[in-house]
This record gives sequence, structure tokens and C-alpha cells, in this order.
Amino acid sequence: MAIVGATLVLPFLFGSTFAGRLAERCDRARLARHIKTAELGCTVVAMTGLCARGHAVAALLYLALLGYGVCAALFGPVKYALLPDHLPKPRLPAANAAIETTTFLAILAGTFAGGLNGSALLDGRHDGPRLALAAALLATAAIALIAAMLIPPAPPRPAGERDGALPGWRGLDPAIAAALVAGTWFWLAGSLAMALLPVLVQQTLGGDSQAAALALGAFALGIGPGAVLAARWQHGRISLAPALAGSVGLGLAMLDLCRRAAHLSAPAGPARDWQALLAAGTAPMLADAVAMAVCAGLIGVPAGAILQAASPPGQRARWIARANTLSAAAMVAGALAIAALQRAGIAPTPLFGALGALGPVLATLGAAWWRSRQLRLY
Repeated sequence: MAIVGATLVLPFLFGSTFAGRLAERCDRARLARHIKTAELGCTVVAMTGLCARGHAVAALLYLALLGYGVCAALFGPVKYALLPDHLPKPRLPAANAAIETTTFLAILAGTFAGGLNGSALLDGRHDGPRLALAAALLATAAIALIAAMLIPPAPPRPAGERDGALPGWRGLDPAIAAALVAGTWFWLAGSLAMALLPVLVQQTLGGDSQAAALALGAFALGIGPGAVLAARWQHGRISLAPALAGSVGLGLAMLDLCRRAAHLSAPAGPARDWQALLAAGTAPMLADAVAMAVCAGLIGVPAGAILQAASPPGQRARWIARANTLSAAAMVAGALAIAALQRAGIAPTPLFGALGALGPVLATLGAAWWRSRQLRLY
């Protein structure tokens, strides 16, 4: 799993700067079509791997995964910089909410599809699930390419507006700084929660893999309502308020999950399915997982909208790329720290508690920063 995560995240870490510059120098609509065409090629490689046998399966699937990671890193600055090209500022929160919702729904669908077909992929005797998954991948890639072809042109800004280096932290616009921190916290907290939830369910509660998948599903499904709530909260204005409230709520939900899990331990015997876990009184913990996701959705939408509204048009794609780099670096550092702590024997329960304690602290610091700089609404 570590190799899988690295294959996806490392292109964001090392390729986002190039992606931002590319998105500023090219027509973003045309670039989106080229990237989706490349993704179609990656899908063909993945389909070949799904239909292959022996050691070629893993090699081809890892190659396809690396290709998807590169395409995703290139597409990130394009899709978020496209929104202000075609939408007025009051509609940016709703547009970001739509992207955030569909992104996590896609993650959820892919996770469940991979989990359901995982055993079939390892068992060469059954070709039906392999072919079905390959067909689904091809259909999804084709739909994405068709959608990219419908994007209106978005030519690059004049050279004078997009030249020059981005300022460092000392000369940074406070609104952009707040957006970068909020976005990084969103991806760090979300990625660590999705990494720790299955471990908590299986090691602390004694659940099986299906119970762990249910917890992940509850978390992923909660992101969408949180994103929609953030968009409605702002009423066409862009501010940090939903992110501050979301950070507090995220921390409190994690702390409550930690409190409830601290009194439980995995029973002896076989792993319990999700029905047995719910019968054992773990439904409030599932509600905590949903609450965590809803609050995370409150953070992600204003972070993206503020960055889009506050950054100069000629530098917008590079600022988005910098945000992606910071988020990827935070996720890698967080994953390494969690892995080291777990290797040292620390259970997931106190890790959730420590992560949850950061939420109110960051919200307090963010509110003080926003108020002291007298930052305006966009």
C-alpha cells in the first residue's frame, strides 16, 4: 500500500511546479483535452494489466497508476484555474463544492470497486470481474475526454502578467497564505483520517475488512454534504468562516471518536462484520466519522475559492500548483509520522486524539490571523 500511495502522491510533490507553469502558458481547455487523452492511454495500459497473467499484471498496473498520478498532477492546476476563467467570483464556492463532492465520490467508487474485485484479480480463474472493471475504466476515461472537449477556450494571459517568480512567505498576500494553510490542513487531516479509520476498526474494534470499508464509505460520503454546506453558507461571498468552523468541528469529532474508542477493545475470536459492530454500540463512532467528513468539506471549499479569488490571474495556476505541492508534502510527512508511531506501538486511538486537538488550535490561530489582517470578503 505504501508503494501505491507513493506512486500517486510523488507526481504531485515533484511535478506540480511544472504543471502550474504549463497551465499558465497554454490554453487550459486544450491542455485539459490533452491530459484526458493521455489518461485514456493510461487506461489502455491498465486494461492490458487487468487482462494479463503472471508478473505482468503488477508491472502494468503500477505503470498505469504512475501515469494516472502524473496526469492528475498536471490536471490539478488546470481544473481549478479554469473555474475563475469562466465563472464570476460569487459562483466559485459552489463550483469548488461540486469538484470536491465528485472527487470523493470517485475515490469512494474506486475504493469499493477495487475491494470487490481484488480477490478476483489475484485469482486467474475468473475473468468476468476483470473484464467488467476494465470496461468501467474505459467508459469513465471516455466520458472524461468527452467532457474535456466541451470546455470553452481559456487562452493564457499576456506574457507580462504571468512572468516573474511567486513571492515567498514574507511577501505573501495574507488571504493566499490563509488559503494555503487551510487547504493543506484539509488534505492532511482527510488523508490521515482515511488511513487511520480502517486500522481503528480492525485493530481496536475487531471489525473485518467490510466493516473497515463501511467506515471509509461513511467518511467519503460525508465530504459532499460538507462541501455543499460550505457553498450555501457563503451566499455568494468568499470567506474563511466555514473553514474555521469546520476545523473546530473536525477536531471535536476526532476527539469524541478517540473518547469512545478508548473504552473499547477488540474481542477475542474472529473479526466481526459491520452488523455485529453496530450491534455492539459503535453507531456513534460511525456518526463521528461522518461528522469528521462533513467538517472537512467545510474546510476545503473556502480554501480553494479564496486561493482562486485572491491570486492574480497571471499567477493563479502556479499558486494552485504550490498548494498542491504543500498538500502532497504534508500528506507524505503525515503518513511517515503515523507509520513511525504505529511501528513504535502507538494505537490509532491516541493518534486520532492528537490530530483532533490540532483542529481548534488551527481555527483559533486562523481567526486571529484573518481578523488582525482585516482581510476582506471576495
